[in-house]
Amino acid sequence: MLRKLTVFAAGLMLVMAACGGRQVSNIDEEIVIPDYGDATGDQGNVGDKGGVDQGGVDHGGWDDLPTDVPPSVNAIGPIQQSDASVKCPADGSDTDPQFQNGVRGVSLDVVIVSPRWVVTKSKEDGTPTKYGYYVADANMVVAERWRGAMMVVPAELSDEEYQLGDILTIKADHADYYCNTQLSVKELVHIGTGIIPKPLVINPAELGTQDPETAEPLEGVLVQVRDVVVTEVPFLGSDGKDHGGFYIDDDMVVANDFRLAYMAKATDARTVGHRFKSITGVVNYTYGKYALMPRFDEDLVPEEDGEDKDIIDEDVTGTDDGPDGDNEPVNAIGPIQQSDISVKCPPPGETADPAFRNGERNLNLDVVVTSPRWVAQGTKADPKMWGYMVADAGMTTAEAWRGITMVVPIEVTTDELALGDVVRVNAEHVDYYCNSQIKVKSLTFVRSGNVPEPLIIDPDEIGSQNPETAEPLEGVLVKVENVTVITTPFLGSDGKDHGGFVVTGEMPVVNDFGLAYMSKNTDSRTVGDEFESITGVVKYTFGKYVLAPRFDADMVKKGGSEQDPGGEEDPGDNGDDEDSGDDEDPPIFQIQTSTASKDCTANEIQTITENLTIENLVVVTPKFSATQVNDGYYVVDAASVENPVWSGVMIMIPKSLATDFALGDVIKLTGAKHIEYYCFTEVQATGASKTGTSQLPQPIDIGATIVNAWATSSSELEQYEGNIIRLSNVQVTHADSSDNKGWFRVANNIEVLSDFFYPEDTRPYTPTVGDTFTSLTGALKYHWGKFRIAPTVAADFNKAP
Repeated sequence: MLRKLTVFAAGLMLVMAACGGRQVSNIDEEIVIPDYGDATGDQGNVGDKGGVDQGGVDHGGWDDLPTDVPPSVNAIGPIQQSDASVKCPADGSDTDPQFQNGVRGVSLDVVIVSPRWVVTKSKEDGTPTKYGYYVADANMVVAERWRGAMMVVPAELSDEEYQLGDILTIKADHADYYCNTQLSVKELVHIGTGIIPKPLVINPAELGTQDPETAEPLEGVLVQVRDVVVTEVPFLGSDGKDHGGFYIDDDMVVANDFRLAYMAKATDARTVGHRFKSITGVVNYTYGKYALMPRFDEDLVPEEDGEDKDIIDEDVTGTDDGPDGDNEPVNAIGPIQQSDISVKCPPPGETADPAFRNGERNLNLDVVVTSPRWVAQGTKADPKMWGYMVADAGMTTAEAWRGITMVVPIEVTTDELALGDVVRVNAEHVDYYCNSQIKVKSLTFVRSGNVPEPLIIDPDEIGSQNPETAEPLEGVLVKVENVTVITTPFLGSDGKDHGGFVVTGEMPVVNDFGLAYMSKNTDSRTVGDEFESITGVVKYTFGKYVLAPRFDADMVKKGGSEQDPGGEEDPGDNGDDEDSGDDEDPPIFQIQTSTASKDCTANEIQTITENLTIENLVVVTPKFSATQVNDGYYVVDAASVENPVWSGVMIMIPKSLATDFALGDVIKLTGAKHIEYYCFTEVQATGASKTGTSQLPQPIDIGATIVNAWATSSSELEQYEGNIIRLSNVQVTHADSSDNKGWFRVANNIEVLSDFFYPEDTRPYTPTVGDTFTSLTGALKYHWGKFRIAPTVAADFNKAP
């Protein structure tokens, strides 16, 4: 019986795994092909096709088709119709086999009909090891059933990226991988450029019914459906998760394996009822179903787009705006790095690096990933934002000004990008302590491309710390040659050793990516060590321009090869007790998540740590009188303003200092100590100074579930202690406090404090039972055994009319 099962082993697909990506498999074994003899011999039982008509090519109404095309040899058809393909799983089995091997050493001419993607990557450095394409028999005018397939090309065989319409002569082995037919290429020659077949116009029911009699002949084929409507959102993978797919007429599945904007998480526009004049794509067997995979945004033609048009022609190159003939890659990052926000940081007249300087917003650019991912905000266990180094897409060699740090909130995507991935982002420019960043608002995967070759520089260009030579290199992938270690360690601004060292030209080399040569457990740093070359990305960190190698292979020692990876240590973890540089948790986050704070039960005042210097704190409230001798402020970690959970605290400073910090001021505390004041976390300091300015965090909205169960929600509220929170649609229930320790009560006995309004005649509101606040905002304080809210200014009381 001709069939394909509807259950896959999750996570095992070489090309289309249950997580919905095309680059997720760790399988990198060579396909083992049994010897079937001469490739011209028996191709399998091609007569067992379940009654499918192979003849009568349907031109689907395409007009003006070319007539001067060489004959097309049907080479893929016999492979797709062989027993190894159509009888998968084999008779007598109910499970899709991991490999079902077919003919080997078959020679054929094919034309590329899809963008390239990465099939497998190296576990060591993330470089691609195999690429994938969809192909058809060369010289077809219109695509035909049975005559398309997936092609896998080892990177060691060819790293060249082939474009739509490129014709290749290949020698390949056929294997069905979990019943998905593939051509594993052993030899390849690029022989020219030809026509791309027009898509075969089909009825959505041919795929939607999941009947192998109609769907199997379309596997790997470029097809088009017309005048269709979105009927259901989302289509869930076999793992039960939404990977961007949806259903159209006749239950046909449209999958997002090429990561298109209409279906991507950050730009999701899928809506039941949307009508499309046409949807074009290649057919794949994925998630246990036959599905249509549009390749480009242009493959989805909404009804309102006006006159119909040929969707596929020889000029289509997809959404990749990388190098195309004589076109130069777009210089998108350069103007950002050369803007006043970036190069004039700190601004004229200031000496301290400001926490934030906001540049252009709504930037659209295509970038290529040039480094591994790291945690830019949060912790490894609970990341909030990812970081990558990126460059303008399409460059052959890195250039000055054209690299930058990219931070990606987890709300945009949790997918891990790999080296060479090209993504299209909408972002805003922010300089964070004078380190230029683009903060991503939306992201679309375009393709897997090439990382530019590093720009070769003199180490003095960085080591001099002269902005004239170093600033153009910030964010750029560079290489220094013939350098010697002259100082070890290189200490951070906190005076600690995070694994760095200094080489010729006084250039600092830092261990932000956790390399064996510099990590605590495998530390080999030695003055006098000579390196043929060190490659890495340039960062502005610890108040200096530094070079950050990404992999052990980036450090090539004289008299030997690349550095020994040093075992199975996780990249990005330097093995130190403290994370290096950017990965270190902000100070208030560390205090608030410490056991002494989170698990406090002591009915007393406890001093936890003393003699602290705490930097990069953003003032989020006006000054108030905390005690007879101390002023109070609430602050958050500057690194956490986008998500200040666990990062807020009340601080106390001697009134004798006469401070008058404003909202948004970034301050430094000296002589500080962490106090648990009857389990309310405080920081008391003897010194405080302004070091810059920052944007303010938004108030944290507290949901109705917690509001309605306030008295029993201490464990949920603990993470917000010291932060500015906001309650919505709460009513005044009592004009007084339940224990005379507060002001009045709202909602379910939530106590409101008047800490910021003293003396009492400065209070901006007179409590009246029955008043409703559209919103009530204030600092969250743990006071006399319960969490209470302390409004800070009159505007915090937003009373309903």
